[in-house]
Amino acid sequence: MLLLLSSLATVASVSLTTATATKLLPQKLPRRNPTLPLQPKPTLPLQPKPTLPLKPPATRMQLTGPRGSIDTRENFVSSSGRFALWAGFIILFFSSVYFINRYLWFYYLADVSDGRKDFRIGSSGGVAIFAFLASPALICGMVTFIASLAYLAMATHHGFYIRCFDGREFYYARYLDWLITTPLMLHALATGMNMEDNLWHYMFFNDILMIVAGLIGSTIGTGEKWIFFGFSMLCFIPIIYYLCWFKNRVIDDRLFDGAGNPVDLAARTLVDFLADVSTDGAFIPSMFFQVGFNNVMRLTVAAWSMYPIVWILAEGTGTISANGEAIVYTVLDIISKAGFGFLISTMKKNSYQQLVAAGFRLLVGTDFDSALMAAVTSRAITDSGSSSL
Repeated sequence: MLLLLSSLATVASVSLTTATATKLLPQKLPRRNPTLPLQPKPTLPLQPKPTLPLKPPATRMQLTGPRGSIDTRENFVSSSGRFALWAGFIILFFSSVYFINRYLWFYYLADVSDGRKDFRIGSSGGVAIFAFLASPALICGMVTFIASLAYLAMATHHGFYIRCFDGREFYYARYLDWLITTPLMLHALATGMNMEDNLWHYMFFNDILMIVAGLIGSTIGTGEKWIFFGFSMLCFIPIIYYLCWFKNRVIDDRLFDGAGNPVDLAARTLVDFLADVSTDGAFIPSMFFQVGFNNVMRLTVAAWSMYPIVWILAEGTGTISANGEAIVYTVLDIISKAGFGFLISTMKKNSYQQLVAAGFRLLVGTDFDSALMAAVTSRAITDSGSSSL
């Protein structure tokens, strides 16, 4: 009985194993009918990829800062501004060398003309005329020499500080230059125009106050800077007025004796007085350079009138960058200083006809050129060469 049960269990186990294996075997695929054609798989049309428009290459990187931040990239002098400062130094330095050499040349000619008389100017006129031209030439040399020192400091990135209220480079060395050189320039003009001492002193102190007020205003970040700018302009306007007024002055063309007193020509003519060996007289030397100094005055007024405009755009409103400020101020300084000195150191004498043609008014109105030439002819004195200027 036990044997029969064991055999049945074995048969049942084998049957179960066979059925399980049959289920696990892969099923046979149905055969394809060879008469049916192959159907192609439907494909979707290719869609072109959307392309973004090409942006033009940016010429400068656009940086975006936090709201309320200040862009300080325009507050510093770049390589182009530094190049302008170096050019200003070189031009002003070599201009000073030229002007000082002209000063020495004038005094050399004055020394070699001692003891000679050029009656086209007056008694010992050679010494007077060369000494007269030498002093303004020396002033021009010192003006450009001092200015070249200021530009050397700025070109080597000195003589400035960073303003705390806007982070802008402020070159105070420029104002120190103006504080010294502009009064010297006015002194040269006052000498050439035979200006009265009281008028020259008034222009001198106005000029000092003008520069100092502009310097203080440049260091203020609030609207109070315009108060100092207005104060500076109140000092600047009288200077321009009296420089322009120079053209309307009456030129003193009287003859003076050796003691400095006007010569009374009621009893004798000017030619007789100049032809007399015993007399000693001369004209005021500035009379022979009025046309030349009038041109210097025009250049000075035109150049100086541009400085307040640049101040408004640079120190005042910051419209132009620190780099542009350095370039514009350099050009103005070269014109107003080097050009100023060149006109003075190369100035020629003007004649009576040139004075009249330029619109100047003369106190006496005597044709001094004709009188001097007639005196030279009557005395049979050859020209000493001092009037070659």
